[in-house]
Amino acid sequence: MALVATAEGSRVHPLTRVFAYALIVAVLIPPLTDTERWPFTTLRLFSFVRGPVQAGWELTLVSADGRESPFPWSELPDAFHFRAHVLRRFPSMTETERRDACDAWASAVRETRAEPERLVVHRVQRRVSTTGGPARVVHRERRYECHIHP
Repeated sequence: MALVATAEGSRVHPLTRVFAYALIVAVLIPPLTDTERWPFTTLRLFSFVRGPVQAGWELTLVSADGRESPFPWSELPDAFHFRAHVLRRFPSMTETERRDACDAWASAVRETRAEPERLVVHRVQRRVSTTGGPARVVHRERRYECHIHP
């Protein structure tokens, strides 16, 4: 038995073509416009050359006596593990958005530790180890302070 494709059997519905073209355009737009909109990506993770020094953000707790300690991310619920996305946007946030983020972090940390007096957001540059060891901080600059309201 031979299968023969006829011209009539190989027709594609016009909406299928429209969907296929729209999907192709949607996949091409992020890299061409340098935008990131879920679920489309420019694959930045793999497309940037990373040097030996990398910049990032760090959040610390400051007690009433002025001592700083690392923010206890590992003690918080999973919802707080996407901190890099929030910290990366911190400079472009409005004052209200920053205050809301700080209030959320402060209320979450109150359940695991004594109440901090304030939170501090630092811009940090780290030298990445080529041997697999931990990165070493080479520059740390205090950028934002959030005073906690009881």
